[in-house]
Amino acid sequence: MNAFTVSLCRTTQFPHLHSPSKDPNAWNSILKNHAKLKNDRAILASYSQMESLGIQPTMATLPLVLKACSRLQDVEFGKRIHSDIIRLYFTEDVKIRTALIDFYCKCGFLDVALELFEEMPDRDLVSWNAMISGYVGNQKYYDALLLFFRLSMEGLKPSSVTLVSLITACAELLEFRLGRAIHCYCLRNGFFHSEVHLGTALIGFYSRFDVRLSHCVFDLMPMRNVVSWNAMISEYFDAGADFEALQLFVQMMLADVTPDSVTFLAVLQSCGEFECLEMGKLVHQLAIKCRISNDKYVENAMITMYGKCGNLESACDVFEKMISRDLASWNAMLFAYKNCKCYDKAFDLFKTMNSAAIEVNTITISTMLSLCAESGDLEKGEQLHAYVMKTGKEKDVGNALLSMYAVLDQVFSALKVFSETETLDTVSWNLLIMALMRNQLQSQALNVFKQMQQSGTKSNSYTMVSLLRGCKDASHLITGKSIHGYSLRHYLEFNSSLCTALTDMYMDCGQEVSAMNLFWSSSDRDVISWNAMIASYDRNGRPGEALQVFYKMQSELRPNSITMINVLPLCAEIADLLQGRCLHAYIIRRGLDFTLDISVENALLTMYAKCGCIRSAVKIFDALTRTDIVSWNAMIAAYGMHGCGEDALQSFYQMLESGERPTSVTFTSILSACSHSGLTDVGLEIFKTMHMVYRIEPDILHYSCMVDLLGRAGFLDKAGDFIQSMPLEPDPSLWRAHLASYNIYPDAAIARYIGEKLIELDPTNIGNYMLLSNLHAAAGSWEDVNLIRSEIKEMGLKKTPGVSWIVIRSQVHSFTAGDTSHPMSDQIHETLRLLFSKSIENGDDL
Repeated sequence: MNAFTVSLCRTTQFPHLHSPSKDPNAWNSILKNHAKLKNDRAILASYSQMESLGIQPTMATLPLVLKACSRLQDVEFGKRIHSDIIRLYFTEDVKIRTALIDFYCKCGFLDVALELFEEMPDRDLVSWNAMISGYVGNQKYYDALLLFFRLSMEGLKPSSVTLVSLITACAELLEFRLGRAIHCYCLRNGFFHSEVHLGTALIGFYSRFDVRLSHCVFDLMPMRNVVSWNAMISEYFDAGADFEALQLFVQMMLADVTPDSVTFLAVLQSCGEFECLEMGKLVHQLAIKCRISNDKYVENAMITMYGKCGNLESACDVFEKMISRDLASWNAMLFAYKNCKCYDKAFDLFKTMNSAAIEVNTITISTMLSLCAESGDLEKGEQLHAYVMKTGKEKDVGNALLSMYAVLDQVFSALKVFSETETLDTVSWNLLIMALMRNQLQSQALNVFKQMQQSGTKSNSYTMVSLLRGCKDASHLITGKSIHGYSLRHYLEFNSSLCTALTDMYMDCGQEVSAMNLFWSSSDRDVISWNAMIASYDRNGRPGEALQVFYKMQSELRPNSITMINVLPLCAEIADLLQGRCLHAYIIRRGLDFTLDISVENALLTMYAKCGCIRSAVKIFDALTRTDIVSWNAMIAAYGMHGCGEDALQSFYQMLESGERPTSVTFTSILSACSHSGLTDVGLEIFKTMHMVYRIEPDILHYSCMVDLLGRAGFLDKAGDFIQSMPLEPDPSLWRAHLASYNIYPDAAIARYIGEKLIELDPTNIGNYMLLSNLHAAAGSWEDVNLIRSEIKEMGLKKTPGVSWIVIRSQVHSFTAGDTSHPMSDQIHETLRLLFSKSIENGDDL
């Protein structure tokens, strides 16, 4: 038995092995050994036994015990030590008084610490550092800076410890100039090149302003340890630069720096946010190699990463192999199920948590409520609401409940939750306004906004964003302008979200000039703003202008995956396959940024299908590393629009075999495919399974598909009976589908009846009149044709002219009949006249 073991046996842990010693030196050795092992509880237990044996502590012992008290936040024990220090007349010792100051600071008793500091007759730099660090640790940053100025006036020079505290204070106060001055002081006095922790503090400081400045500091650091690498990787992750964080991690590995658990946490989170599954797997293997894979926090990060990357199998594997799980582990697994859209499994896991008596927290319940909103499962959402009320947690998750009901368009329930919420904040009001706006209840939303003002709750930019959701056409322009004016008068933050919402409002209300002025004058123009502008042009039926915005965007910043998802459909709208291929090439060149994003691949698939290139669509689908329901729906729709009904059916059955659950969109696509390919019996059978097997209530689109299916097959009577038996009121699209069948199987009397129904429901749509007119013309009923044309003229309806376009050097040129708005209109018409003359001279048929 060695000397340390003998000493340890004399403590309270093993009193039967040896009688306790009364030698103060032996006890000092025991306390020092406990301090080396960072066993704070053993330090306090040993000190208590010393007291019981009547052994007086020494001046060397007391600072160790005070440090243990501060780490354990044991204020009462620390106060006992303070009493012993007074009793033993040790208060004049600088080290002991500094240890007391540090203890009271770390336990939040700044007044006591300051009193002890001010009473010190002789203060050394360590004492000053303890007080300055105490102020910083308790978020009293200005007081820390003032104390530093006092230190300077007394002629003391700061140490690296002082400077780290000051840099932290400057970062929190956003004092860029002062922080930069401290940086210069570090360079002049050699601190930067000799103290690695100073460089790490400077990385944190500059990240508050620009992460690129942090990287400059990092590059200049002559010495780097794992802490400085971790700081830089974490700063990139916090700034949303996940790709750069992963690149830095690779550099760290090449520099032969061994990562720790903090490194793995930051890198795994970056892999998850970036959805980089392959990199995540490599990091997992490295964690196993470094013997960190069993760290609970790292395991939780792995589950979250695999969940975000859609690899549910690996997430479950990590979860099941965990030796011990905390609540964060269960929450991470719930999130993984939610992200992978395995809603039933998430509910099963939640039930397991309850049966295992695991006490859930607000994160658990908020995740489950958002899951109900995302899955559209109102019944389970209401059950969860009942559970929340039963467990008395409704006060903590009031906003999460509001959000769920808002997304599920349950306005009455949202109003009820709102009225029963005791503490309403800005988020609560914003969620209610959003719920009302989603349900086109603009006047009620504005009334709620007035009540919000009367209650004294301050609105913010997101309140305005919610209100602007209702301003979708020219009739709401005055309201939109009022919201804009209110935002200016009340000095609300014109962040990217508000600027984007205002730009959208002006575009939708036909005020393009105002929208563009606002867009270009915004200093906070980011990728989201550009994406919104592209989407706004597209939404207003102007794909050419949307593409032009995309080209301008590339000169200012790099598009993201959302940009590509917005832009690819534009190529389909103008049938520009060449431009679509160019965008595909651009995506491949960007490599890791886009190719791992399944949403971009789905958009590419759809673009090729709509541009008539089904082979390319099939190639993309076959090359997908993973498929989701959107991929399957896109492929089924692609086959359907190309008349490949059998292939669409095969894809549908393959999807079912893969375990993917069909959605409402799936059934719309497959029923449309059956309709266009004459697969009447199969279509009828699939329609039956929709409700009976998959519990999906058919909407008007599904009924329209069925009417079209029966009509194309010549079962016009059955189509009529089908309409009569519908539980929903037929809308214009359904009557239009039914009327179109009479182009193939003419019946003037019934066609006239359907046409009248259609015009009654949608009297301002000239397309309805044209469809009926063409049917009468095909039947030779010219009187009816003339009658319809007279009616169109009387109502002042005008047919939207057809548009032709051509893309030259990435610029879309649009033309309509008789249009002279093009800047080169004269040259174009002159060229046409020359071509026309040449054709006549050559005797060509025109």
